[in-house]
Amino acid sequence: MKKILVFDDDDDILQVVNLVLGLNKFSVMATTKWQDIKRLIVTFWPNYILLDNLLKGADVREICEKLKKEETTKKIPIILFSAHDQFVNDTRGCEADGLLTKPIAVPFLLETV
Repeated sequence: MKKILVFDDDDDILQVVNLVLGLNKFSVMATTKWQDIKRLIVTFWPNYILLDNLLKGADVREICEKLKKEETTKKIPIILFSAHDQFVNDTRGCEADGLLTKPIAVPFLLETV
């Protein structure tokens, strides 16, 4: 079973993504606590990371860049998602493996992961 670690500030989005992915045979860990990302990666060892582009108090580009440079995490695909149209331009250079816009269409989410 593939494992997905999801970070978003919005509990409603986390619940929907958790439900959709869980119903499609993914093991999901969903949280608002981006500060725990390294600990959660080491304890959960996800196959994918879904990361909201606008997390309060976080520079998501910096998080993505650091994960892509570290030996233990660089091969984990990171998919960024956002409700803002311009986020594609805002995330250039952070080496994300995919981009999704909110509201997330379920078929596209499943296709992307």
